[in-house]
Amino acid sequence: MTGKYSIKLFYMQGVPILLLAVLLFAFAGIYSFTLPVLLVLYLLNEKFGDDFLLFISLFLLIGFSGDVGDELRTILNLTAFGIAGILMLKGNFFTKRTHAGFPGTLTVFFIVILLSMVISTLNSGYNVLGSGHTLRQFMFFVLLYFTYNIIREYKDIQKIIDFFILISVFVALTIIESFFSNITSVEKLITEVMVKEGGLFSNVAGPGALIAIALIVMNYRIVSGQGIILTNKNLNIFLTFILVLGLLLTNSRGAMLCAAAGSITYQLLMNRKRFGKIIVWSAGILVLSFLIFSGFFDVINLFFRTERVFENTRYTLWELTWNMIERNVILGTGPGVPKIAWTQYTNVMFDTWTGDQVMWVFEKGGLGHSHNFLLFRWAELGLLGLFSTIWLYAYLPYKGLKLFNESRVNNNQELHLLAGLVIAVISGIFIRSIIEATGILSHGWISRDFPFWIFILILFRAGSLKTKTGNAGREDIGLSGY
Repeated sequence: MTGKYSIKLFYMQGVPILLLAVLLFAFAGIYSFTLPVLLVLYLLNEKFGDDFLLFISLFLLIGFSGDVGDELRTILNLTAFGIAGILMLKGNFFTKRTHAGFPGTLTVFFIVILLSMVISTLNSGYNVLGSGHTLRQFMFFVLLYFTYNIIREYKDIQKIIDFFILISVFVALTIIESFFSNITSVEKLITEVMVKEGGLFSNVAGPGALIAIALIVMNYRIVSGQGIILTNKNLNIFLTFILVLGLLLTNSRGAMLCAAAGSITYQLLMNRKRFGKIIVWSAGILVLSFLIFSGFFDVINLFFRTERVFENTRYTLWELTWNMIERNVILGTGPGVPKIAWTQYTNVMFDTWTGDQVMWVFEKGGLGHSHNFLLFRWAELGLLGLFSTIWLYAYLPYKGLKLFNESRVNNNQELHLLAGLVIAVISGIFIRSIIEATGILSHGWISRDFPFWIFILILFRAGSLKTKTGNAGREDIGLSGY
């Protein structure tokens, strides 16, 4: 879509951008680049239309980690919120389209989340801290509402998926560049393969999870070939190579587990015979590598740090988190409270190696110090947090499988492939959540949680396609709530 200048369009786009600039100046400090950047965005939107604004909004939301700093994160999030809000208003309130409310189940779920945070905050005594996390979670749900309404046609889904892949490739490239620009010897390449700080992220767990989801999505994109931008199979294979390299350089075992589990799930759902061939070939290559390269096993051990599987700080953190649960089992400690009150529940001596590791996690980490999503939610939000976690683990896979099976019965190939993708993303992220707490609902941590929810929104938004055929009227299909 290409925009055309008019007074009406100026009021619809220019005025909201100027108001957003005022907010940025007022609440995020005076930055000389803020207004010029917003002006450039406006001019580019005039040239390329809403597609460009949608890409910019997604890029600001998931292309930067929450570790970039509070002030910069505030600017990025406010800008992205403003753009997403403008796109929603243009698509609904300034046209004859009817805006779509969340499906009832999601609405109730979001209310339960906010209610649990309010109750836990009031009980904790840390009202300011808890209120900040609750407000951030509420704004996250507002962002989901904007995104939900931006998706108005099937091609919007494919467009968002393409943008998601391109942003993930960009993040992977920043990690690759950061890694190789700091390598001074082959020995360092082998012994320090992990990128501690890379590209735009200061913690590799964030980009690792993003790239892992993108790799799961590449299975779908290569199989379906339904992209709006990424329609060339050879290009998609090349982008997959970049993503794999970026993921390996993060050396995030949780992200690798996520990518592997999600990819296996998708291939198994789509074609069991092909999945069997992939397993046989992979096993053959692995065995051959061990036979030919005698040191291959040692390299694998070094890379995946297998010696730390049974001696890991996570076990200490899980025990510490369980101490929190036992003493706050009903109402929880309160949102964000473990970061400042963890010493009351500690189970290690501070002057030991394990003690130093635990202290580093709580002092340097943002949220999710328990490194387990269920323990994290239960410890901070009590029984309501436990309930909401179990709801997620049970309801989302059920909804995905329901749509997957119905689309197969109705011979809707497009929706069948899409539902399979969302199931694969869910499986990968949920398996990762066993050893990582962020990436699903981390009190509104956008850069960590939003990638997962993009595909959950796609699942619900695409539900109205379940009665359509894969080839009929795709351009005219309206995506109402599911």
